[in-house]
Amino acid sequence: VTVQPFKKGPDYIDAAWLRLAAGVPATNLDPYFLEPSRLRALFGHTMRVAAARQAAGNEAGSPSMERQGRLLGLLEGNRGFFDGMDARGSCSTAELSRILACPVIISVDCTKMTRTAAALVRGMLTFEEGVTFAGVILNQVGSSRHEKILRQALEEHTNVPVLGALPRLAE
Repeated sequence: VTVQPFKKGPDYIDAAWLRLAAGVPATNLDPYFLEPSRLRALFGHTMRVAAARQAAGNEAGSPSMERQGRLLGLLEGNRGFFDGMDARGSCSTAELSRILACPVIISVDCTKMTRTAAALVRGMLTFEEGVTFAGVILNQVGSSRHEKILRQALEEHTNVPVLGALPRLAE
C-alpha cells in the first residue's frame, strides 16, 4: 500500500513527520481556511497526483516498484476528534471527515481501562450523525490479557472492528 498523507490544519511540524514516514509530501487540509468544495477539490487533486506518481514507477521521489498497487489517503486529525473552534465543533476533524466522506479509524489510549474503552467508542459512534467509523486501534495495551478483555468489551458493546493493538512500552 502506498500512503498519501494529509494533515488537518495548518500544522507544518506534523506534516513534516508524515512526509518522513510516507516518503512523499503531506497536504494540509484546513476547514477554517478552505470551504468544503475547495477541501474536496484539494483532496481529489492530491490523490490524482499520487496515483500518477505511483503509476510512473521508479521516477525520483516516487514509491519503489514493490510498493505499487493500492493507494491510501491517510488524514491525521488534531485535538480530540469532535473538538473544534466552538461548542458545536466547527472546523473539527469530525467535520472534515464528513466533508470528505472518509472513514475514520479511532485510536484509543487504553491505559488503565478495559470496558471504559468500549463506552468511549460507543459514545463516539452515536455522538454526531454522518461519520463512518471503520475500526479502532488499541494503544498503550498492557498485556495479552488486557488486550483480550478490551477486544471482548468492544465486540460486545460496539460494531467497530479492532484493527490492531499497540503495547505499552516502558521507554
